[in-house]
Amino acid sequence: SYIALKTGATILPVAIWGQEKFYRNLRRLRPTEVHIKIGRPFRFVRPEGKLRREHLTEMTTEAMYLLASMLPPEYRGVYANPRKTEFKYIRFVDSD
Repeated sequence: SYIALKTGATILPVAIWGQEKFYRNLRRLRPTEVHIKIGRPFRFVRPEGKLRREHLTEMTTEAMYLLASMLPPEYRGVYANPRKTEFKYIRFVDSD
């Protein structure tokens, strides 16, 4: 989040799952179904005042909840229960 914030880079979230079954399926000569989901591009918004570690932690957490929401529930881990709040540091980039 630090580098993306400092450079103003647009982040394109990409969630990929299914590849973890590749080698197991290869040994059995079975095809592996891999899924890719591309989310909405976004940028981080700089907080007012001095940038603190807590801000960066919250930015990263918001991005992780966004990525987790793109995955099936069984892959979400600790981000399985997204917060009900709006994103404070994420602004989606509108496509023209």
